[in-house]
Amino acid sequence: MWFVNSQLKQQRLEICKGCEHYSSVGTCGTPVIGNEVEVNDEVLHTCGCIMTVKTSLASEHCPLGKWSSERLSKVDGCALKDFILSLDEYHVTNEQLQKLFAYKSQISGRAEQVTTCPSCVKDLIENLKKQVRNLEC
Repeated sequence: MWFVNSQLKQQRLEICKGCEHYSSVGTCGTPVIGNEVEVNDEVLHTCGCIMTVKTSLASEHCPLGKWSSERLSKVDGCALKDFILSLDEYHVTNEQLQKLFAYKSQISGRAEQVTTCPSCVKDLIENLKKQVRNLEC
């Protein structure tokens, strides 16, 4: 499933429209490039996406953690949150690496290649932490 149903799209879009970073042209921050913003003492980056498009895609999430990807059930999302918050991003075992990329594949809807590139793994962990940060379990 590439797209969410119209009700979920509308819910996501309403969340975006209520956000202080939603622009008058319908994007999340500055169109295309986004902006750095501070949320709860953390510097994040708005995406610059056209929100009527982004909110319809099942694999997408809010970069500020206000809504998440639809590819994970709540149970899977909570399991991912527990797993990702338990990781030491500077020491990831091979088993953890395999699990990490299995989650990435599930979220993206495509088979993701496992990599041992330290900066790639660190970026993936940081990205997944942002996605699950506000998930209520």
